[in-house]
Amino acid sequence: MFDIADKVWLSTKHFPTTRPSEKLDYKCAGQYTVSKVINKNAYEFDLPKTIQNDNIFQVSQLDRYTPLDSGHPSIKPRPMIVDDSEDWAVDCIINSKQHYRNLHCVIQWAGYRYVRTIWEPAETLGNAEERVDEFHLSHPRKLR
Repeated sequence: MFDIADKVWLSTKHFPTTRPSEKLDYKCAGQYTVSKVINKNAYEFDLPKTIQNDNIFQVSQLDRYTPLDSGHPSIKPRPMIVDDSEDWAVDCIINSKQHYRNLHCVIQWAGYRYVRTIWEPAETLGNAEERVDEFHLSHPRKLR
């Protein structure tokens, strides 16, 4: 996902800021540099002293740094058409859990930011069987 010296945005969802309202608050802070890769899901940063928070963040709280480009709308990926229906590409699976006797997975959609993850039922991931198998090979103790 990220390497040492990569620049990232941090999601401000899990640390306090000085803005008066969460609605008015910034959604991300950055440009911070990865100082240590703990594993593919956790990264350490050299944060300034003004951020009084732990300096280790999970990949779901990070997004690859791109300079803000004012005046240009961001280009969203388009779905693939499979069997006359829209199908979105899965980049990777981050986690899994049992929910009401059904397996659900945290999905990272291809082309979207890392902060755009979502829990999806595993039975809806029919075209992403490779990604599901990769996840279970690298995490054999996780639920199937």
